[in-house]
Amino acid sequence: MHTHFSFMAAANIFLAVIIIGTLWRLGSYHLIASKNDSLSHVGKAMAFQY
Repeated sequence: MHTHFSFMAAANIFLAVIIIGTLWRLGSYHLIASKNDSLSHVGKAMAFQY
């Protein structure tokens, strides 16, 4: 059994999801703070997606 490999793959996927989620949230917060109304709206929609 290659349990070590599958554990490492799962750990890498988990970390990737955490990193992408953090970047997504930071991006949405940045857009919400934008002075542009349409960008602010996109940011609010992104915040509800994640």
